[in-house]
Parts: sequence; C-alpha cells; structure tokens
Amino acid sequence: MRVMISSGEVSGDLYAAQMVAALNQRLGPGLEWFGMGGNESRRAGVQILVPSDLLPSHGLFELVPRFFRLMQAFRTLARAARDRRPDWALLIDFQDFHLHLAGVLRKLGIPVVQLVAPTVWAWRAGRIRRIRERVNKLLVIYPFEEPLWREHGVDAEFIGHPLMDLVRVGRTREEFLAAMGWEGSVRVIGFLPGSRPNEVRALAPVMLGAWGRLRSASSAWRAFLVPAPTAAGDRAVRYFQEAGSGDVVPVPHSERYDAMANADVLVAASGTATLEAVFVRTPAVVVYRMHPITWWVARHVVRVRYAGMVNIMADREVQPELLQRRATPERVAAAVTNLLGNTEALQAMFTVYEDLVERLGCLHAFTEGPRVIQEFLARQGLTT
Repeated sequence: MRVMISSGEVSGDLYAAQMVAALNQRLGPGLEWFGMGGNESRRAGVQILVPSDLLPSHGLFELVPRFFRLMQAFRTLARAARDRRPDWALLIDFQDFHLHLAGVLRKLGIPVVQLVAPTVWAWRAGRIRRIRERVNKLLVIYPFEEPLWREHGVDAEFIGHPLMDLVRVGRTREEFLAAMGWEGSVRVIGFLPGSRPNEVRALAPVMLGAWGRLRSASSAWRAFLVPAPTAAGDRAVRYFQEAGSGDVVPVPHSERYDAMANADVLVAASGTATLEAVFVRTPAVVVYRMHPITWWVARHVVRVRYAGMVNIMADREVQPELLQRRATPERVAAAVTNLLGNTEALQAMFTVYEDLVERLGCLHAFTEGPRVIQEFLARQGLTT
C-alpha cells in the first residue's frame, strides 16, 4: 500500500514518525511511505521528497520571503500524488498548506486523513466547509473538538493528545543536576525560543536579556536552552553563545523532557512547549512576538483571549503571557521572579495542570489513531 504523508513543523514531524511506526506495526510491513517531513520522518522510513525544516510555517507577513519555496513544495507533492497515485494520504497539522493539498488529492480520488484540526474555534471558521469537502477523516487531539466538527458534518474523531504518549521523564532532579554539573541549591530556568526562524529572531534577544537580569539579581540561577532540531535551533544556540552567554547550556532535543521537568521555571514561546510544561508539571511563562502587521491582523480576527493553549483551555491566564510589546527582558524577568515567589499562583497553576491532563483523557494517540485509521481504510476498501 502506497501512502503519502506530509508534515511541516517540528511537532508535526515527530507525530508523523510515531504514526508511521504505529501504522507499520498495526497494518503490517506492506506500507510504502513518501512525502514531506523532517529528520524524524526520514528515520521512520519515509522517503522525503520535500524537506520540511526550511519551510515557513507561521504568520502572514513572515511567509512572504519564502512564498516561492512553499509553492515549490506544493507543486512537488501535487506532482508526486499524480505520478505515484498513493492509496491514501495522511496530512499532519500545517493547516493552510495541507488544506490546499487536500483539494488536489480529493480531485485525484485519493482519500485524505488529517491529524490535528485547524483551530476554527479561535479564528477563520470558514475553513470548516473546506475541511468537510476535502478531508475524509479528521483526527482531533482535544476532546472538545470532536462534537464541534461533527456538528458541521465532518467525520471527526478524538484520538487523544500525542503528548500524552511522547512526554516521558527519566531523571530525578538530583540526577539531572549531576549530569549538568550543577550543585543542588541552584534555581534552574529553561529557555524554549521555538522552532521557527522568525520565533528565534524575535525571542532569543528577549530571553537573553531576561537571563542577564536574573543572573545579576542572584548567583543561584542556572539556565539551559532547548533548541529545536532544525536550522532555527542551531541559530538559537549560536545567538546565545555569540552574545557571551556560554553559561546557558544547550540541551539535546532528545533530552528536553528531563530538562524541562527538573527546571524551576520555563520561559517558552507560545506553542507546543507551553502544553509540554503541563505534562512535566513545571511552571511556565509564555512569550511571543510577531511581525507588527501579523499582530495587527491577529488582534482583529482571533476570537480567543489568550495565545497559549493552556490558558485557552482554562479560559484564564494560568501561565503568564507576555506578548508583542509586553515581551521585554525586564517584564519576562519580573514575571519569572513574581511567579516563583507566589505560592498561591503556583498551586493554582498546578491544579489547572492536573485538571487539563484529566480532561485530555486516557486515550493514546498512537494506539487509538492507527485503530481509527484502520477502520477508515477498511470502509474505503483499502487493505494491505
């Protein structure tokens, strides 16, 4: 069975690799995978026609410089679909790009499964109709999404959040500190500047400035950096090193959960990391900056009050958010200090964390997802 699979971001690439492994195990060895993805997908056995690590993936104005690269990627995948005629396609996140690709695939008669739904509850609800027309099966990762999509005639099914399966912590605080060469009395902060080039450009200076202020206030602080496994991650490491902050230790991406779980606090770009903080039970401050034009548009079209998914689900600011002009080194350092000094706020945050984990349920995405996909393929008359 020939399958096109496509993912466009670090998290999507990781989900893709896990789903490929799980489907190979469930459906047997007769699957031939090809499409777009990163290193994780390549290691899982996907023939990569379009490397995803150089593609822009966020914002409006930010996409302009790389528009032609996106178009080239789209044309490559569309041509591969016409030439190779996959039996079905699995599209993961990267919403606008995949919505257009799904249109091509449906015209070719290729069944489309999409993992991770567009956030139509936050903005651009008009995408619902196009999803209904172009996607045969939608796998959603938040429980409130299934009834929302089904209400609009989309065959959606909640499979659990992938992070429930992926986040694993293997080291105690003592083991982590020993591995880092730090004494037991230190306070540890982790910086997660995101996986996209524009995020690193905007947030690394803010994080570095906050670190300087915290370090000046107390010699007890130690810091680590979690760079993405992409060119943007390499850029983040270089930025910190060239700025003279060799005391901010880069942590391999494969060891990020041990580091995150044993930090006293995280400063993270709005995105997957803010939800990962929930699963490792670590306090977090959310920061984000985008191009002013993108920010202006977002303020006028986005229907939710918060940027971080934790705050959106809780419907209040549990993780402090510092966005756009408020994301300054002074305010980030103050937010970290105030959060760690406020026992009530920390306890309230941990209570919300526990509630969110419970609300996300006990389903395992890489067990439930393959089961749902297998049933869908059977209804389509597709078997390995």
